[in-house]
Amino acid sequence: MINDEMERNQVFKIYTEGGYGEAIEGLKDLASRDDGDAMVALGWIYEVGCDTDVDNRISLEFYKKAVDLGFSEGVYGTSRQFLRLGKRKLAIPYLEKGVEEGHIPSHYWLGRIFLEDIGDPENGWSHLEIAAKKGHVWAKRKIWSKDWGKAKSLKSKLSLLISLINISFYSVKLLSSRKNYDRYS
Repeated sequence: MINDEMERNQVFKIYTEGGYGEAIEGLKDLASRDDGDAMVALGWIYEVGCDTDVDNRISLEFYKKAVDLGFSEGVYGTSRQFLRLGKRKLAIPYLEKGVEEGHIPSHYWLGRIFLEDIGDPENGWSHLEIAAKKGHVWAKRKIWSKDWGKAKSLKSKLSLLISLINISFYSVKLLSSRKNYDRYS
């Protein structure tokens, strides 16, 4: 049992240095005493499978507990897990909270859910446009596909093809620079 701040700091030091398996028990002890940072850390460990099996349901439980305690860091993990589990509509309140906090992937996923699940294109495209303007590659591609469907002239289609090539090069560059790519981010 972790009794003081020094022991807590030691658990988080082990965690941040990559000793996930070693840190799990200490993090669980802290989480049992409503430590939101520990809950978010455990959510991530089980989400990614660091020194343990990937378990999206356990990850979701830890993230949701953190959110319930007021730790906004759990919002993004909770929404990612609902998306992974195919429960997109359950992700909406967490994505809305993410939007309030300026989280660009939350705009992207809300846009997709409004378009694909709810049938609200006005809100859907609005969120996608915000995400695209902030540099979200997948939102840019979604906007591009909409524009391609509207393009009539050869000149406008050529212009869109050039923009798609630019988006593609940017995507490859961005994704190759990210060590742990996550399509839900």
